[in-house]
Amino acid sequence: MLSAIISLRLNIVLTSNRLSERTKVRPLTILLSIIVYNSSYGQTLDSTLLEHKKFVYSISDNCFDSLEWFELKLPNKTVEEKINVVIKEAMLSKQLDTAALQEICDDADLPDNEKLHKYFDVAFGIFYTQNQIFSCIIRTDEYFGGGSHPHQDFIYFNFDLTNGKQFNFHDLMLNDSVTTIDSLIIQKLKQEESLRHVDEGYFDAFRNQLQEVRFWIDGLGITLRFEGKGNELYDQRWSFSELKRFIKKDGAMKKVYEKTN
Repeated sequence: MLSAIISLRLNIVLTSNRLSERTKVRPLTILLSIIVYNSSYGQTLDSTLLEHKKFVYSISDNCFDSLEWFELKLPNKTVEEKINVVIKEAMLSKQLDTAALQEICDDADLPDNEKLHKYFDVAFGIFYTQNQIFSCIIRTDEYFGGGSHPHQDFIYFNFDLTNGKQFNFHDLMLNDSVTTIDSLIIQKLKQEESLRHVDEGYFDAFRNQLQEVRFWIDGLGITLRFEGKGNELYDQRWSFSELKRFIKKDGAMKKVYEKTN
């Protein structure tokens, strides 16, 4: 299994430079870290290829930003394009608001006590790309000076590589098993130590999230992610063996169960 995380950390720290003989540049300070197990253009166990992509755009004459991610290279080009368009559009939607930052980037005489501190991190991660399934995430962390903690946003994608379709958690379940597995999920949440004293309304919110619950697949099972009323996150882990009696064996998970059973 090839796993990859691309993390773009954008730190805007603007200072004053009054020396006329020195070029006045106000770049955004960018720290780019790429962590890849294998390579940025590598081959997985089931011959799925990943291609590194980068998009650079200008905020002003002095500032630029870039976004980086992976796209699939598949024998079926129709399926390849169907998946890559979704990923690319989601990544490009994370561009910074250039109008809001342009004036600040170009302000050469910004006093030290008016420095802007902003942290913006966009990471593209791959959880699983085997057995005709592609599971990945786009994570955004954003922080403005003075805030208590960064704002986080997560987008999860799970694709069937045989047809390019995205699937949700309920799509994997046998029709007569959906109610049962949903009840078990809520029951498991109620056993969480941090949720034992909350009111039932909390679990009603989780029940509503089950319709389109965020989740990812890896080599051993499926993890569901729920969001509490205070934006806190609760991850719930299910192994393939635990889900075996609920999941369709002729859909997206067909090859997973052929390999694991």
